[in-house]
Amino acid sequence: MRDLPEKITRMQQEGKSHTAISFAVIKGIFFPTTSSEEELQASPQKQTKLKVFAAGLPRSGTGSLAVALEELGYNPCHGPCSLELAPVLAEHYAGLSTNVDIIRAQEEKGYDAQGLDQLGWKLFKEAAAKTDVKVILTEHPRGGKAWAESWSSFVPDHIYYFSQRPFRFMDSMVQTMKLNREALMYLNGTDDPKDPSFSFPATELSASYERHNGEVKKIVPAERLLVFNPTQGWDPICHFLEVKKCPVIDFPHMTDRHMMMSISKAAMIMTWVWPLVPVVCFALGMSILRCGFYSQKKTKVS
Repeated sequence: MRDLPEKITRMQQEGKSHTAISFAVIKGIFFPTTSSEEELQASPQKQTKLKVFAAGLPRSGTGSLAVALEELGYNPCHGPCSLELAPVLAEHYAGLSTNVDIIRAQEEKGYDAQGLDQLGWKLFKEAAAKTDVKVILTEHPRGGKAWAESWSSFVPDHIYYFSQRPFRFMDSMVQTMKLNREALMYLNGTDDPKDPSFSFPATELSASYERHNGEVKKIVPAERLLVFNPTQGWDPICHFLEVKKCPVIDFPHMTDRHMMMSISKAAMIMTWVWPLVPVVCFALGMSILRCGFYSQKKTKVS
């Protein structure tokens, strides 16, 4: 599962179709390159310390920032990476671990850039308390209403469909959806992705966006905070992170809305077709047994 975000990024950079990327995501969830979920959760990476924390809400440029930080030599935890955190999330939602433990679990897995996308809203206060951590607050280039429109175009559907069978047969997905539903509570006081307040274009959510950004700016010391949107390019990030040799390539533009909507549709289709899988397997098994039975019967007759 660790290589799934890298694969998605590579496919986007290669210009692969949204359908192909959606298929790769679904395949990567059910058939990770590691041989078991235990191996998926194991940490082959060298333990590190948190260096950069991205405190922006999902759909504010966090995907582009994750790729940019990787280009600068950081190891970001973004997107499907949250599936690796299932053990600590399970403990967390059982009341056995804290937000600091979630940060520490990522450090143990080698992630020195955190918060991107799914954990920025949850852990920014703990990250701000670490005096050696720099915080980047991504903001949508067109403001709160445009952010709400982008977010509501697929995120509620994502949460709803990935919470259904067959996805909820996987504990890693169950824990990740608990995290996502907590995010809904943070935004608007309900964990129901079908709540009308989350329906596109969800204009009222712009107030939640402004509230969150204001809280980050209030809590994080100004000298350790960069307020950034992807249209600004490399220069602000390189200066903030004291990068001596700034990349000359274009600043990445990742996880566009239509691609994410395509992934939601793929998840929806999976919730429809999965009951057919055991039926087809049963029918195939019966066919094999019948073929074997008639073959034996024919042999005896001859």
